[in-house]
Order: sequence, then C-alpha cells, then structure tokens
Amino acid sequence: MYKVGKTVADIVHELGLSRMRVDKWVRLTTLPDGNAMAPKPHSPASFEAYLACRWAKRGAVVRQLYAEIRQLGYTGCYT
Repeated sequence: MYKVGKTVADIVHELGLSRMRVDKWVRLTTLPDGNAMAPKPHSPASFEAYLACRWAKRGAVVRQLYAEIRQLGYTGCYT
C-alpha cells in the first residue's frame, strides 16, 4: 500500500493497525520469515505427501485413505 502511494496515516486508518506497527513494516526491505509450525498428528497436513501420492494413483477412495492414515498415526476425525 505504501509503495503505491498511500501514506502511513492512510494505512493505519484503513487497516486499523497501530502507527508503530505500520512504521515498522514500511521500513522493512524484505519480509521476515513466517513462523511455520510443524503439522500436528491430528492435522491431515502431516500426511500431505502420502495423501498426494495415493490420490495421484486415481484409485483412491476417501474412506480408504482415511483408514490408511489412521494406521499411520493420524489422530483427527474423518471430517
């Protein structure tokens, strides 16, 4: 927003952030790395590679995939 000509005051007003926070972000030359958390056993994301591989085989049935990842340690629910 700043690079396209908006003032810091405009950004603060539009986004509802503090002036200090907007000033800090405007001064950055590169974005900081995000704090990516490791997937938890109850998250399907922790089985992403396995599920992608199985889904690519085209014969995958969702209930079967659910049963397979349960055996691999998935602790979440079906939904």
